Amino acid sequence: MLGETVDGRRWTVDALSISARGGNFRGNLPAPPPMRHALMYHGGFERNFSRLAAGSTAFEGTDGNTHAIPSWPAGADGLHFGYMEKSGKKFCVVRVVDGTDDIVLKNELVIDPGRHTGFGQRLGPAPTLVDDDAVALTLIEDIIKRNADAPDALLAMRDRFKRAAGIH
Repeated sequence: MLGETVDGRRWTVDALSISARGGNFRGNLPAPPPMRHALMYHGGFERNFSRLAAGSTAFEGTDGNTHAIPSWPAGADGLHFGYMEKSGKKFCVVRVVDGTDDIVLKNELVIDPGRHTGFGQRLGPAPTLVDDDAVALTLIEDIIKRNADAPDALLAMRDRFKRAAGIH
């Protein structure tokens, strides 16, 4: 649209705004709507972490049976975090998935509920959906810090997320 004539005026576009030449109009482009992120249970840590791989679709339950990991919710268009339960009711993120990569973490991150899921959210058997991009960004950045020895794929994932969410 750079230099296009509309309604008899010449318009210019930059990354943040559209303006009519001559300064008669300047409006900000709307921010993209928040993405929906999901956290989903992947079994008990002690039984399953050593066998977890990208693309995993099942885990071993405490009953010794194999349980399917459900598909990610269709409405979750942001980051997907797989978590496991450690003894003592500690929940840890062990896997991060977006539209490009499926990363199993070398070092799990213990979930701090208010910081990593937002206040009022609870982890449970059904996927937990989070509509707050700032919370998801905090979670992925804490995961990167915890896995600082091999951050490249996680940093690329964070950058894709920030571009898609319009975070600068």
